[in-house]
Amino acid sequence: MLAEPELFLPNEELLESDAFHEVAISEVENLLKTQPELAQAFVEKYLNKELSWDSFTPVERSLLLHFLLESKFSDDVPAAIAALRKEDFVRIPPSPEEFLNTPTYLGPLYKRIYKPWREDVQYILDPKNGIHEAIFPGAIRTGKTFAAILCQMYKLVILSSLRNPPSYFGLADNTSLYFGLFTLSLEKAEGALAET
Repeated sequence: MLAEPELFLPNEELLESDAFHEVAISEVENLLKTQPELAQAFVEKYLNKELSWDSFTPVERSLLLHFLLESKFSDDVPAAIAALRKEDFVRIPPSPEEFLNTPTYLGPLYKRIYKPWREDVQYILDPKNGIHEAIFPGAIRTGKTFAAILCQMYKLVILSSLRNPPSYFGLADNTSLYFGLFTLSLEKAEGALAET
């Protein structure tokens, strides 16, 4: 049974119970956005070693990390963010803005991104927007495949920044992770994906 955010009183210490683990992903995200004091309490308890990091799922860690990056807490935020990142990442992944607007990750390719696509892709990749699927309709040769590949490349950069990607997603360490690019036919795949 999922715990509904409405079940918790405003002053209730949600993080002291096991209820946090039973909340659906979207509910956790909503709860953290509407009650930032819960996120702050979690970070403070974790830094004080009152909570075990291992008891939280990678999704909960990720949601909390993304929320903290967007929040303004006390002066302890940099230490809290560093502690959270250290658990899952070997290096700090770039923001969507940094990935799309500098040559560091895309080289000269970043100059080829059409401004409307750059804005759309940046919005799609921003974790606070919670977008997990995007459909790019439009005419032939308008940049749909290029935009989709940019999204895949960003996800690959994030994945390569993780300490242990399979474990992060709750999988066995020897699990292979794949990125899929799909088209209607092999001919379209060879044409569209080979050109990009």
